[in-house]
Amino acid sequence: MGPKVRKAARGKHRWIGLRFPRWISKREELEELLSSRLGGGVLRKLLDFGDPVPLTCIIKVGLSDYPAARAELAKGPDSEVESLTSSGKLRSVRLRLADLL
Repeated sequence: MGPKVRKAARGKHRWIGLRFPRWISKREELEELLSSRLGGGVLRKLLDFGDPVPLTCIIKVGLSDYPAARAELAKGPDSEVESLTSSGKLRSVRLRLADLL
């Protein structure tokens, strides 16, 4: 199998907590929407789709893609997806989402 990849070699990333619209009912619909808005390679992972807080999710983006992703998600209140919080730690984003909603 080979040696384990060390933490420093895995690359840096950020977690972003999002609120999405009610018309999205499936994980695939949200992934498609986010990929079209952010670009195909920006979205690395989608977690916590509607669980435990309804209409929220957490996405993982690369550190180099983070400023552009955050700017795209903050394009105004009429956008389909709203960025609520972000952090380098997944646990922090989960706690903040639970506190916000």
